[in-house]
Amino acid sequence: MMLAVMMAALMSSLTSIFNSASTIFTMDIWIRVRSKAFKKKSLRDIEVEQLIVGRVFVLALVAISVIWIPVIQGSANSQLFMYIQSISSFLSPPICAVYLLAIFWRRTTEPGAFWGLMTGLVVGIVRFTMEFSFTVPPCGSMKPDLRPEIIKLLVGNLHFLNFSILLWALTMVVTIAVSYLTEPIPEKCLPRLTFSTRRSTEPRVSIRMVMDEEDAQDNDLAAKLSQTVSPTLKSKLFSTICLHCREACEHN
Repeated sequence: MMLAVMMAALMSSLTSIFNSASTIFTMDIWIRVRSKAFKKKSLRDIEVEQLIVGRVFVLALVAISVIWIPVIQGSANSQLFMYIQSISSFLSPPICAVYLLAIFWRRTTEPGAFWGLMTGLVVGIVRFTMEFSFTVPPCGSMKPDLRPEIIKLLVGNLHFLNFSILLWALTMVVTIAVSYLTEPIPEKCLPRLTFSTRRSTEPRVSIRMVMDEEDAQDNDLAAKLSQTVSPTLKSKLFSTICLHCREACEHN
């Protein structure tokens, strides 16, 4: 009975993860890759293709999960719970740092959040690769530790929980630095968007609308500049010849 309960809990967690991952892949990646082809298809054909792609992606995730079992068995302690916590410590701190800054610091910008996330995820993936690319001899087995010294220094002497704190701080620093170097979000877009403006009664303007207006202004400016571009050498020469011809005709 206990085994059935554990299996049911595991299956419920996996189904939500697989469903979310397939939705992200289908809606955020596949649609952009197939954007030109979708313009020539009907709505029903597009929905059928998305359904098939989502199910195939779930099957791919299941296959990857099965193939990944030896990696878990070859980890330092082979305990599933510890393995899950270590993976979370590599991937969750950047998301937590960016979320907290976006909610509590109104100066946070989109480029700052993006580069903070990218930096944190890259560093976390590097740590993950370093930790699970080399097997650790079991405690008390008397087997030599054949890992390189740099791996022992950065992985063996730094617990993954301590690493998660450092990764969280690094993401914070990168997000703040990039946010200060980029233009802030307009004040008219902040009401009820951050913690300090949660009770604001002012109307909020969509950030996307502001960006579209700025793009339209940039396009108008580019069009005006293109109309006022200085004439080329060919046009100057042609104008000079025409002017001399006109003066000669007037004298005659």
